[in-house]
Amino acid sequence: MPPVTLMIKPSSASCNLRCRYCFYFDETDHRETPNYGMMTSETLEKLIRRAIAFADGELSLVFQGGEPSLVGLDFYQDLIRFEEMYNTKGLAIHHSIQTNGYDLSDELLQFLIQHHFLFGISLDGTSETHDRYRVTPKGERTFKTVKQTLDPSLDLGGEANVLC
Repeated sequence: MPPVTLMIKPSSASCNLRCRYCFYFDETDHRETPNYGMMTSETLEKLIRRAIAFADGELSLVFQGGEPSLVGLDFYQDLIRFEEMYNTKGLAIHHSIQTNGYDLSDELLQFLIQHHFLFGISLDGTSETHDRYRVTPKGERTFKTVKQTLDPSLDLGGEANVLC
């Protein structure tokens, strides 16, 4: 079997921002089921068990959204537990998360860094540009909060790239 890469959308269309250019949020208005909610632990377990059984050598898991941090710390703790439970082949497992970086708890951030998640942080250049387009549902600016996620993640030894 081959190495496997999976893109996982654990929060479906749920997002805590309303970026003015977001095609995805607008797209949900045209779906029969706009949002499937959060992925359950049971679904995650099945996905991890099957992915590990199929993969050979390595498995890469890419978490996107919506906003994948909205599933919370328990979800990612379950992920690691399931990987430890089912990875009897000794696969190298890589994790990455594409996040808007808005309002991540310190506990979640530290857990993801501890487990070597590569962070893709959405940051649209300068504060002026970012805050013009990437706002909360109430229209509030987000640059400062996103930087408060990015900077500590790098200070704590996390790996990050910026999507802008």
